[in-house]
Amino acid sequence: MATIQIQLRLDEVPEVLARFREQVSPAWAGKIAAMAGYTRIREHLMDVVSHRHTSAQRLNATPSGFWAGASEQVRLNLATAGGEIVIEHPGIRRAVSDVVIRPKHAKALTLPLHAMSYGKRVGEVERALGEKLVRPKGSRILARQAPKGKLTPMYLLTAQAFLPKDPTLLPSEEAMAEAIQEAVEIELAVLARRMK
Repeated sequence: MATIQIQLRLDEVPEVLARFREQVSPAWAGKIAAMAGYTRIREHLMDVVSHRHTSAQRLNATPSGFWAGASEQVRLNLATAGGEIVIEHPGIRRAVSDVVIRPKHAKALTLPLHAMSYGKRVGEVERALGEKLVRPKGSRILARQAPKGKLTPMYLLTAQAFLPKDPTLLPSEEAMAEAIQEAVEIELAVLARRMK
């Protein structure tokens, strides 16, 4: 499982929070920043769910839901100085670096080539079809073989898959700064009303 940890403290986001240093403690502002960042990241990941279907669309398949639980894997820890946001999702590492996927318990990765195989393991497809997939000699394809010998490619076999870094999986620094500034301003306005 890939994990990203984001720590937010007042001294790390001076452009956004510098003007509040005199009015509040760094720990308080850091906690407000962490809560705002947590909310913004969850909202962003929910938006990712609705837009990340290019592979499914290319195959005319139903989306697998890989990103569906991502927003639920965001945790907020306010016990640290300021606050910490932890995201535990298998694909989130791509937000900060390139990812190379290699098989762990097999000789090759299986990349879907057919709508029926999208988001499913080979065994699931074979059970659904009621037949074993075949690998034509000398090919890197797993295919369904029709009675007359016609092959329907179902998977491409590969030793690894390269996924380039994709910073759009997380909100931009500007979006985070805006959310943090807005949250701190709201909290300060609430405090000011209480002090009157």
